[in-house]
Amino acid sequence: MTYQNRAKLGPRKHRALSIKARSQRAQEKILTVGNISGKSKFGKLFSVTVDGNIFGQLLYVSDVNVSNTGARRTRNIVYVATERNNIYALDADTGEQIWSKNLGPHMNSIDITAYGLNILHLGNSWNYLDLYPDIGITSTPAIDISNQILFVVAKLKLGDPDNPSYVYRLHALKLGTGENAQPPTDIRGSVRGDTSDAENGVLAFAPFLQLNRPGLLLANGKLYIAFGSQ
Repeated sequence: MTYQNRAKLGPRKHRALSIKARSQRAQEKILTVGNISGKSKFGKLFSVTVDGNIFGQLLYVSDVNVSNTGARRTRNIVYVATERNNIYALDADTGEQIWSKNLGPHMNSIDITAYGLNILHLGNSWNYLDLYPDIGITSTPAIDISNQILFVVAKLKLGDPDNPSYVYRLHALKLGTGENAQPPTDIRGSVRGDTSDAENGVLAFAPFLQLNRPGLLLANGKLYIAFGSQ
């Protein structure tokens, strides 16, 4: 993973600048061709090794208080999430790891391959390689600046390896320390339905075959989390 300097020009919030998540700052007044040109001002700052593939976008927040004591101590931070359910908070200026946290055992994509071969009978040549070899944190997290909280969804594989269960779990982490701002919450849901996998007219959310691809969206005090099937 490499990080490109965006020039030290004052506060910047996280990446999604509008509800459409286009990362477009249409009225940019600070960054110009003049102040980002030249190798001394704009270019590669550092490279950092992380555990797992990165599918979600990196997020940046300036002036984060990283002290868990009374004294205030701030850093500019880049947040990185990986498919092995690791979250990293890196100093955006130096690459130093400020904190990291593992959110639980990730799923192996080979589990989906086995399901396709043994349950769906897709043929011996079928192999799931869409998210490979791990499935953990796929979506871009969301940041609540006012409360200094990072919201992130992780896919977990739990229990007996021969008969595991799968769950999506929502975490709310403090930006400065990675500590839980709120207890983790398992994502569940159901709708009325009469499909083959419905029970008594109810179709339950099935974490195993769902992917949390779209980035999380925090708008008007509500957190939106979207899923799509394999």
